[in-house]
Amino acid sequence: MPDRADAALLAHHEAGHAVMASVLGCPVRRASVRATGGLAGYVDFEHAVPPSVDVTPAHRPLVETDALVLLAGRAAECEYAPGMTRTHAGNDRTHARALLATLEPIEEVVASWLAYLLVRAQAILQAHWALVYARARCSTEASSISVRSRRCWTPRGGGTPCRRWSRRSSSSSRPGS
Repeated sequence: MPDRADAALLAHHEAGHAVMASVLGCPVRRASVRATGGLAGYVDFEHAVPPSVDVTPAHRPLVETDALVLLAGRAAECEYAPGMTRTHAGNDRTHARALLATLEPIEEVVASWLAYLLVRAQAILQAHWALVYARARCSTEASSISVRSRRCWTPRGGGTPCRRWSRRSSSSSRPGS
């Protein structure tokens, strides 16, 4: 059985992802924190950039949207427990770094971009901290939350529309067109 402090940290981590996705207008399909078979959590959200798309510089805002959602878990952990070295964000950071590297080949630039986006994610979540806290508490009381059955993952007002990639808009949004 995981300790309560680690479960609370993970609940805030996953709530950070879910709230950020909602704030950025990317629909959250499911969010879960489970203690069965070890502590684990995930948030299933509609990515701004589908995995099958060849990313171009025109996709930068969409790439940043997905990276912000990925980094929001660590940002929520930093807000919830400042100075905490334990984290559930290892894979998220790796995925965000790989996503940013699709647009920037220089590692130092990617590292700086990643640090900037983490600070930006913290600022966004600070503005929605009551919602992050409520969602984290909600997920510690229920082992798994389906977004369809409980409307506790979206901010009041529904957030802003997600700027998503589309075939029609991508051809006209290329740089220099």
